[in-house]
Amino acid sequence: MAQREVEAEFFIVDDRSADRTGEILRQLSNEDARVKLKRVEVLPDGWLGKCHACHLGASAATGDWILFTDADCWLKPDVIARAVQLAERDGAVGVTAKPEPDVGMWGIRKR
Repeated sequence: MAQREVEAEFFIVDDRSADRTGEILRQLSNEDARVKLKRVEVLPDGWLGKCHACHLGASAATGDWILFTDADCWLKPDVIARAVQLAERDGAVGVTAKPEPDVGMWGIRKR
C-alpha cells in the first residue's frame, strides 16, 4: 500500500480466512479507495485456493501490470516502480522478483 511512483489498485482476495482477516480488509478498503475486496466462501470444484485467488484478482485488474503477492510479503516502497521501469526499458512482458529474507540472529525474521 505504501508503493511510490506507481499508480496502483489492490484487489485482495480473502480465500476463506477464519481469523480477523476480513475485518482488517474491510477497514483497509474503507480507508483507501484503491483497495477492492473479494471473499471466497466456497472454492469451486477443480480449483486450488491460491490459483483461484490469483485468477479472481487478475480478472478484476484494469492496469497494464499485475503483481501477485501474499499478504505476509513486505515490499520496499519503490520495488514495484523499479520492476516496471526495468521491464518497460527491456520490453519484457513479465518480471520475477527474488525475495531477500530479512533475518536477524537465530534466523528470526525482522520487520
